[in-house]
Amino acid sequence: MWNFIIRRLFFTTIVLLIISFVSFALMALMPGDPVEELMMSNPSMRAEDVARLKALYGLDLPVYERYWNWLTDTLRGDLGYSRTYKVPVTDIIGDRLINTFLLSFTALGLALLLAVPIGVIAALRNGTKFDYIANLLAFAGQSLPPFWFGIMLIMIFAEWLQVLPAGGTTTIGSDATGLAALADRLKYITLPVVVFTVSQMAVYVRYTRGAMIEVMRQDYIRTARAKGLAEKRVVFVHAFRNALIPLVTIFAIALGNVFGGAIITEQVFAYQGVGKLVFDSIIGNDFRVAMVAFNITIAMVLFMNLVADVSYAFLDPRIAYK
Repeated sequence: MWNFIIRRLFFTTIVLLIISFVSFALMALMPGDPVEELMMSNPSMRAEDVARLKALYGLDLPVYERYWNWLTDTLRGDLGYSRTYKVPVTDIIGDRLINTFLLSFTALGLALLLAVPIGVIAALRNGTKFDYIANLLAFAGQSLPPFWFGIMLIMIFAEWLQVLPAGGTTTIGSDATGLAALADRLKYITLPVVVFTVSQMAVYVRYTRGAMIEVMRQDYIRTARAKGLAEKRVVFVHAFRNALIPLVTIFAIALGNVFGGAIITEQVFAYQGVGKLVFDSIIGNDFRVAMVAFNITIAMVLFMNLVADVSYAFLDPRIAYK
């Protein structure tokens, strides 16, 4: 097992370096750079001034040299300076990470708590009205575009009922603490959580139902029933444990995409998270902020895939890594 984990960590590092270089190269292909935008805002700048500034910031170097400089600075803990927000990247990313973690993990937790029981019951009652309704709602949840669903919720709860704010993270200028601060945060996070939960919940219902239906048809389930085991033990000990394997895979991917998956939701609700930060950084050509967010997302996807692979061995004793 440990040899497998060490090998995977090694290859994960290689993949992370390759993808980070590709991301850096694509960012470098975007039109415009800080010096060119400065020149556009200051027509009095001369060509030699532009050349001097590009040489100062290393913008005249080949892409691979610029990437190496960025990588060495990052490994030393220097994430650079945001040209959009005029502050160090470390001052921005921390609060945005907390906001996105709060949104994403709340939504993923609610989605699992609601979707897994619904999927299991739908599988056990395959072909009944409950199964048809669960499938219909799951398909509807997957079909709803997050941006449209978010706008509809804003119109209903912010415009018509006026019980929740249309967007934001906290009340601007608020100095509330304790329970008052928590209530203020919950007020702003409710609608984004609903949008994110519905989209994730629809996926988990379908995968849980499909996995349970397939497992319940296996020979060892019939054998367990023939031995006289209680139905609850057959379902939750023998069937559900094996049905968790595809669900763990989907959950690991969703957990790894915790930042990228929330971009649309955060943008619709102006929620100050990493997803919105990535979008604004790309639009503003702020590559230092975008690269940090990209690499956090990539690292989480790769790491959670490793966690999922290791979890398979605990869920199914037949799986062993040598």
